[in-house]
Amino acid sequence: MNQLELARAKDFWPNRTPELRHYYDTEWGQPSHDDRYLFELLVLEIMAAGLSWQLALRKRAGIGAAFADLNVDRIAAMGPAEVDGLLQDERIMRNRRKVAAVITNARALQTLIAEWGTLDAYVWHFTVGASRWGTGRITTTYRSAPRWRTPSVRT
Repeated sequence: MNQLELARAKDFWPNRTPELRHYYDTEWGQPSHDDRYLFELLVLEIMAAGLSWQLALRKRAGIGAAFADLNVDRIAAMGPAEVDGLLQDERIMRNRRKVAAVITNARALQTLIAEWGTLDAYVWHFTVGASRWGTGRITTTYRSAPRWRTPSVRT
């Protein structure tokens, strides 16, 4: 099966649900300079931790609504009463650590924005503002994947 046939196969994992298909067709791998969208992806990653990306995408609208339409300042200002309310909200993954992580990251993002101006400026400074593309080679093992940086030394 060639890559085009694989990409169109119904059992290929990105095609399994409409949410996944739409995400991988329109968003995944696309550069973005929109701070709200970049923060939304961070929040979705937090919510999906230990679960499936499909579930995070299915609950995406509810997550955004529950977390103050992803307004960083409003999320950073959330206190214990708001956390208790979120833990009762069925639109999100109701895990205290995940909710705390979203709030903690919003507060960290406020600090980052104070220094860098935008989340976009911070994220894109790692690539000097340019998209980086791979070699075009298909790798079959971890060892054959290209290395972009020297691995950490553990002592």
